[in-house]
Amino acid sequence: MVQSAKRQPSLNNQQATQVFVAAGINVPKSKLIKTLAEGIIFAEENDWPVVLKLSAPGLLHKTEYGGVIVNIANEREIVLAWEKIEKNKLKLPFEMQKNISVQIQQDVGKGIEVIVGVKRDPIFGPVLLFGAGGTMAELIADRNLHILPINNKQAQQLVEKAKIHLLLRGYRGALPYAEKPLYDLIVRFSKLIEISSDIKEMEINPVIITHDSVYAVDGKILLK
Repeated sequence: MVQSAKRQPSLNNQQATQVFVAAGINVPKSKLIKTLAEGIIFAEENDWPVVLKLSAPGLLHKTEYGGVIVNIANEREIVLAWEKIEKNKLKLPFEMQKNISVQIQQDVGKGIEVIVGVKRDPIFGPVLLFGAGGTMAELIADRNLHILPINNKQAQQLVEKAKIHLLLRGYRGALPYAEKPLYDLIVRFSKLIEISSDIKEMEINPVIITHDSVYAVDGKILLK
């Protein structure tokens, strides 16, 4: 997938999803759709609720354009969401509108949100970032770095030194969250940039962590 998209500045949502799946990373079911009817069929086959997202190469900040609608719980709501996202397409730069698609994805619900990213540093080479993601990233400064490569033990140490770990381990008697699958995700994610020289930078934000699993909900892959 990375090789076939080398002329693009970045992969679109679905292309990035396919790369993550190929790496063994747990991703909610998703597909690109052209019509509302396709979206309803997907939701009926894979269960409500679902998420609609605008998808295009180079579209890195979808929320700025109203390009993400979550927790769509039934057919009435997806009709309204589809109308809204079709209107929001027109907010995009004109050149981007030519290649815009809509991605539908299973909504995995609530959990702790973290960010996992990696970029090539001119001095240190690939450097991994881990910390609080989603809206939590705006509330606490939680950025933890590790020069690649990384193994599961090092991933555990990276997670445990993060501020968000206080919540992951079960704050004030709450049930702990699925940390071991998170270590595995971090290792699998980091190997992608090691084996593909075409990748310049990658990010999954958010990774949603529940009590029994982790999900790479939204990601970006920038190419050289």
